[in-house]
Amino acid sequence: MPTAAAEDVEEKGAESIPAVDLAEEEQVGDTTTTRISQGEDANEKAEEEVILSKDDGTTDAASSELPNSNPSDETRIKKSPTRAASFNDFPMPLPTRKQHEQQAPGAYAVVRMRPVQQQQQQQQDDSTHDDDDDEEAAMNEGAPLDAALVDSNHDERLAMTEDLPTSSSRAAVTTLVQAQVLPERTESERRAKNFVLWGFAVAALLVVLMGVVFGIGDSKEEDSTTTLDPPTEQTTSTNSIIIWYPPFQETLPASTRKAIASDYTSDQYRGNAWMQNDPHLDSYPPNRQLQRFALVTTFYGTHGDHWFHNDHWLDYDVSECDWFTQSFDTICDEHHNLLTIDLHHNNLQGTIPQEAQFIPHLQYSDMSYNQIAGGLPNFVSNDQLQVIKVSHNQMAGPLVSQAGFSAFDLRVIELDGNAFSGYIAPVYQYLPRLERINLTSNAFTGTLPEELVYATNLAYAGLGHNQYHGEIPSSFGILTALEGLDVSGMEGIHGTLPSELGTMVALRQLDITGTNITGVVPEAVCDLVPEGLVLKIDCDKDDLQCCSDNSI
Repeated sequence: MPTAAAEDVEEKGAESIPAVDLAEEEQVGDTTTTRISQGEDANEKAEEEVILSKDDGTTDAASSELPNSNPSDETRIKKSPTRAASFNDFPMPLPTRKQHEQQAPGAYAVVRMRPVQQQQQQQQDDSTHDDDDDEEAAMNEGAPLDAALVDSNHDERLAMTEDLPTSSSRAAVTTLVQAQVLPERTESERRAKNFVLWGFAVAALLVVLMGVVFGIGDSKEEDSTTTLDPPTEQTTSTNSIIIWYPPFQETLPASTRKAIASDYTSDQYRGNAWMQNDPHLDSYPPNRQLQRFALVTTFYGTHGDHWFHNDHWLDYDVSECDWFTQSFDTICDEHHNLLTIDLHHNNLQGTIPQEAQFIPHLQYSDMSYNQIAGGLPNFVSNDQLQVIKVSHNQMAGPLVSQAGFSAFDLRVIELDGNAFSGYIAPVYQYLPRLERINLTSNAFTGTLPEELVYATNLAYAGLGHNQYHGEIPSSFGILTALEGLDVSGMEGIHGTLPSELGTMVALRQLDITGTNITGVVPEAVCDLVPEGLVLKIDCDKDDLQCCSDNSI
C-alpha cells in the first residue's frame, strides 16, 4: 500500500512528470522480491532484486543486477537486528544521465520502489493527513508511479533521508524531489505561455501598423496633388545610378506623374529630370515651365539627337523661343509664350508624347514629312491652336477623343498620308472657322461626313482613299467657299453625282475617280468647267456619261 505522502505527490505531479517507473513486489516463501521496471516506453529494462533471508533474524544478502553491469556481482549487506535497513544500505546504481536525457532531456529520473513495509508505514502516515489527502490516495491507489524530474544534485537530497526507515525514506525522497521540481516546471510553463501571448500581441500590433501605413500610402495616391520630395538615388542591375526626381509641378496629370515615378526610361522621366536640373527653373512662371517641359518631352519622344537640325535645343542658357524651327514666322510673343512649332522634314522619329499639349498658347504645329509613329495627342489644352499638320508620317490608330478637333479656332487639319482609322464623330459643327481638312490616304470608315456643311468657310475637303461608303451628300452644295473636293479611290462611294454641286461657284477641282458613281454628270456641274473647274472622272466607264467638253 503506498504511503500517503507518496500518493499525494504522485497525484499532484502526475500531469507534469513524463517518465514512469513501476515497482512490483512478490512474496515467495521467506523471500521478498522487488522488481523495478525502468523506461519501458524507451524499450530499456532494468531489474533489481533484493533477497532478504530471514534465517536467524539476519539479512543474508542483497543482489543487484542492472544493465551494463556484471550479472554475477552481488553485494551482501549485514543487517543489525536492532537497526532497520536504511535506503542507502541498498546500493542502487542510478540510471546514467545519457539514458534519462533521452526520455526527458536535461533531467534525471528517480526510481520509486514499494517495499513490504510500505503498508505499515501507510497506516502510520494516515493519521497525519486530512480527508482530502485520503480521497486523493484512494483515487490513485494501484496507479503506476511517475518518474520525477530532478537535477544533478539529487544524490545530496537522497543522503538527507539516510537515517529514515526504508519505506518512509523513499516516500520522503519522492516528496522532497517533487516539491522542489514541480514549482520550477510550473514557472517554465508560465514563462512559455507568457512568451506565446506576447508573441501574438506583437504580431497583432504589427498587422495594425502595416494597415495604417499602407492605408496612408493609398490615400496619398488618391490625392490629386503630390508633395515635392528631394531626389533619391537607386542602383540598377547594371550598377548604374538612377536619380528619381519628384515632379517639378504638383499639378501635372496623374498619367504624367506615374510615368515620372515608375519608368526612368520614359520621355516624361527624362523631361522632368531635365527640368529639375534647370538652374533657372524658379525664375519661370508655371505656364512657361509647362511649355519648356512639353518641348523637352517632345525632343526625347521624337529622338531629337537624330534630327537634321536641333540647334540650341535643351540649352539651359538659351530661351526656348530661340531653339531651332523651320518657320520664319513669329515664334513667341512678348511674354515668351510659344506660338509656333515647325519641324517638318527634320527626321523626327519615335512618337509625340501627350505632354506636347502643355503649350497653352500654341497656334501653329507642323511635324509633317517625318517618320513619326504612334497616335496623335489630344490637343484639348491648346484652345488657341489653329494649324495642325502631321501629314506623311507613320502614325496610326483611331483618333483618341477626336484628337486635335477640340480647338474651336482650328483652321487647318492635315492628317493625310498616315494610317489613321476608325470613325470620326460629328465634331465639324464645332469648327466654324475650319478652312482646310485633308484626311486622304488613311483608313477612316463610315459615310462621308455630312456635318462638314457647318464649316461654311471650308475651302478644301480631302476625303479620298479611305474606307468611306455611301453617296455624296447633296447638302455639300451649300459649301459655296469650297474650292476642292476629293472623294477618289473609294469603291464604296456610289450613286449619281448630285446636281447641287453646280451651285459651288468657287469649285476648281472635283475628283471622283476610282468610285462607283454612275449616270450622267449634271449639266450644272459641267457649266463650271469653263469657269476653271478641273473635273476628274472615269469617262471610259460605260455606266457614266461625262461632259462633252470635259478633259481629264
